[in-house]
Amino acid sequence: STTAFLPSSFALQFVTLAYAAWWSNRLKISVLCIAISALVGWPFSAALGLPIAVDILFYRRKFSLFALTSAVSLFFIGSALVSVDSYYFGRLVFAPLNIILYNIFSKSGPSLYGTEPVSYYLMNLFLNFNIAFLFALLYIPVIALTYLLRTKKISVVVKNSNILLFAFTGPCIWLLIFFSQPHKEERFLFPIYPLLCLYSSVVIHYLANVFRNTHVRQLITACSLITYSLLSFSRVSTLITGYRAPILLYSQIHSSFTDLHVYNSSSVLCVGREWYRFPSNFFLPSDKIKLGFLKSEFRGQLPQNYDVDSRRIPVHMNDMNLEETTSYTAYNNCEFIVDMDTGHNSVLEPDYISNT
Repeated sequence: STTAFLPSSFALQFVTLAYAAWWSNRLKISVLCIAISALVGWPFSAALGLPIAVDILFYRRKFSLFALTSAVSLFFIGSALVSVDSYYFGRLVFAPLNIILYNIFSKSGPSLYGTEPVSYYLMNLFLNFNIAFLFALLYIPVIALTYLLRTKKISVVVKNSNILLFAFTGPCIWLLIFFSQPHKEERFLFPIYPLLCLYSSVVIHYLANVFRNTHVRQLITACSLITYSLLSFSRVSTLITGYRAPILLYSQIHSSFTDLHVYNSSSVLCVGREWYRFPSNFFLPSDKIKLGFLKSEFRGQLPQNYDVDSRRIPVHMNDMNLEETTSYTAYNNCEFIVDMDTGHNSVLEPDYISNT
């Protein structure tokens, strides 16, 4: 899912570049990447730049470098953002500020779209990274222990232990911020995924180096990688075989409609309780068939089509996730209905299959 073009996946790429530049002593590039990640991608990713900022300001004491690079980045990137966004929205807009104001300081905020306990993130991290997540949890104890031992076998660890230990504060800050938020989504953790992979690999390397025998070290590393790969492949296979039904269905709908010409220019394909499984309008014949929403037990705000005029404020939308009755399509106007027989029917969610 991190391959999706999302603000958090965009931030993932540039946070990774920022940390790589930081560890390579390319501090200007590091600051620039964090700026791009926060301004162009997702403003909250700036939190992952805090360890870099502290290192530059308080340990390396390069105040002018940090201040100048930050100012130049903010000026050029911010100017481009404000110019483009303001043109398309028809008013002065600074998108990163709007994101922060809505998600942190607004009365509604993202909690309207569902809340989850902390276990939601822990389960997601374990499902996505299996043993690698467990190794990442051992990062601080292992680094601290190897620093205290200071043996010749792990001289490289001792040399880099300070910055490695300090770099782990970035993901810790990130987890503290998002674990404390009631509204949780898997994509919120995307920016730290590469760092978790790095830290888990570091732990495997250090644990293997505890043993003197080269073959034992290679065996530990190989077993760790094979176990991780098999569990990851199992996870991907399960997702593909167990959750691909909507994609297969709508792919078949597209090809069938195109081949059989069973629609006209005003045909409507409707969804009810299954509205959230609709993947994209790309799965419908272009401009030949429209998507409609049947009223169901869901009481939140439904998606709407994009308006070609980006300056126009949508009339039938709200920031409180309240039901908008204008989004519904009458049953009689539907030529096709996509539904799933769950065995739990109601007046608003009837058995459409039996009614055909």
